[in-house]
Amino acid sequence: MKKLLVASLIAVSFASCVREKSYNCHCVYVPSAAFLPAGTPNKEEDHTIKSVLREDAASDCSIDFEGKYFTQHYNGTCALTN
Repeated sequence: MKKLLVASLIAVSFASCVREKSYNCHCVYVPSAAFLPAGTPNKEEDHTIKSVLREDAASDCSIDFEGKYFTQHYNGTCALTN
């Protein structure tokens, strides 16, 4: 009975560590082409990323969103804000 109690306690502790969390990803896109008119505004966006590890969320944030407006001649920078 004692072993069962210890095993269930470990299982509950492990399950709470493996739960996905939500992270906020903030992106700023700056015009990069000389032919865009002066004063072209930056684009800013926020995204929510779900991940178990913060490192994975940070990687997903930059990989998934930095090139979003590349074809419109904007360079993007994205980072987690929480």
